[in-house]
Amino acid sequence: MKIKGEALKQFRESAGITQSQLSEYVGVDKNTISRWETGNRGVKDDNCRKLANALNITVAQLMGLPEHPPTDTQSMEAGIDIGLQEIKRYGSLDSIIQAPGRCNRSPSLVSRLVQIRDEIKDAYGKTDQHDRSIIKATLSALEADIVAIENTEKEHAAETTQKMA
Repeated sequence: MKIKGEALKQFRESAGITQSQLSEYVGVDKNTISRWETGNRGVKDDNCRKLANALNITVAQLMGLPEHPPTDTQSMEAGIDIGLQEIKRYGSLDSIIQAPGRCNRSPSLVSRLVQIRDEIKDAYGKTDQHDRSIIKATLSALEADIVAIENTEKEHAAETTQKMA
């Protein structure tokens, strides 16, 4: 997903962190931070997490996505469909990964997620109400796990920010 350079700058400034301080934490040159903020350079996946941790935000916020993930299956499916449209627009997973201003994603991970999504959609249409309830409960549990991980990342980022201050 594309990082929102303007959001990166706003979050950095709100945290009272200079580009130099942020560059030291992430382990990149100050000019790289500037290029990220202007959208002139893509951000690797591990650097996305480092940025989010340093700024005490989630990677989703850094990408300009809603703070709270969708709570219903239809919304989650819509989000997955948008991701698939993006894959189709760029032509391949490699094109998405190499596009400027995007976090690098593991092609095998993205491929596996697409495969899982297709398996769920196929199974969902061929199952009875009980099995559909199990699928929905599993998706809800996965969503809760993601929220818990993001909260842990936020806590870690807050500790890191305090250490930097």
